[in-house]
Amino acid sequence: MHAPSLARCHLAVLLFGLTLQPLGCQVLHDVPASDRSDISDAEPIDQGPSDIPVSDPEIDDPDLPPTELPTDPDLVLDGTIDPGDWSPEIEDQSPFPTGTGTWEEPFVIDRFPFSDSRDTSLVDQAEVDAYSCAPTINESGAEVVYRLVLPSAGVLSVSVGDGSEQEIDVDIHLLSGPDPDACLVRHHYRFYHVVWPEEDLYLVVDTWVDSEGTALAGPYTLEVDLTDLFSGVCQMQQDPIDLINREEPLQLPAIGEVVREAHLVTTQEFPDGWPTSSREGLEDHYALSQSVSGYVMTRTSDWAPAGEGGCEYGQGSTVRPPVLDEAWYVNMYWRYRPAGGTRMLVYNPVNGRAVVTSAGYETGPGSNLRIGGACEEIHHYLGSTHGSRLLMGFLADQELPLGPIECDGDH
Repeated sequence: MHAPSLARCHLAVLLFGLTLQPLGCQVLHDVPASDRSDISDAEPIDQGPSDIPVSDPEIDDPDLPPTELPTDPDLVLDGTIDPGDWSPEIEDQSPFPTGTGTWEEPFVIDRFPFSDSRDTSLVDQAEVDAYSCAPTINESGAEVVYRLVLPSAGVLSVSVGDGSEQEIDVDIHLLSGPDPDACLVRHHYRFYHVVWPEEDLYLVVDTWVDSEGTALAGPYTLEVDLTDLFSGVCQMQQDPIDLINREEPLQLPAIGEVVREAHLVTTQEFPDGWPTSSREGLEDHYALSQSVSGYVMTRTSDWAPAGEGGCEYGQGSTVRPPVLDEAWYVNMYWRYRPAGGTRMLVYNPVNGRAVVTSAGYETGPGSNLRIGGACEEIHHYLGSTHGSRLLMGFLADQELPLGPIECDGDH
């Protein structure tokens, strides 16, 4: 369920250049109500520890063509293979992983890229019916279990085809241990997640069961890769951050759902007050933002809502941002808000696009289902939508100019 906007009012305390939350007119916006008609529990978003349950429709991401590997059903009846049965074609592929694919003896993934072809209709193991990432989704069909051995930190990419197969439905789950209640991410066919070498992670390919009780089992090809975190111009700080809406610190950089935020009034607008409605002065704001940022697009978001914690339309959690900062602003529900203008990188792992953004002028969203928010200009450039899973992290170089940045070659 889409979390409602929240608000708090409180005093400001400065600590080492950071502002202790709660403070100020803290508006925790997602998107204005007028933009929420298309948001539902069925929105197909990759799932994480802070994620909402979703059903099986896919997200509007570019297809990932599956890699077709030769599969002999006789060789995988029990999840193992007799080396004497290997064909020359199979020998040319990556060696079969050690293990049996069970919860007790998972297949081990210790090299990247990794590819493995199997068929859940030939697997007897069906111990798990649902996962904490999406407890209402019926995954009571057969499952195959893998364990990750990570050589370094990086962005993990996992896929089981492109989601176009209608008669077969196997889903992928990332767990922080051999326990379905330790689910970090769940998706119909693909996800990305930042991982660390000290983590004990498991991947489970599980078979979805429809409302009539039919398990849509069948062949799949699991593709797993690990990409180094950015170095060079897009290098990010690797530090945990305390968030008000989470019990444990969030290790940054991290990938999670990022909402689309409303617009904030800048230092060059409404000098004697605030807008009196969600749309007053917005066309002038759009024109001002485009003239300063140089970024051309059709803007549609309203002012940030009024009435939350005594805030006015377009009022953020702190002082009004400069025009350029507002054009590329992000927020998180930080306990210690960074100074206004602190640079963060927002990166879309689906298409490789990245933006240098401005943090510290707004706090939100209040729901722990999402890791942060970004204005509509950021989402537009990244090709993402409200709730897309994006990477966020503080940049090592705090002098980088705001706006789109090319990170290719920095891995």
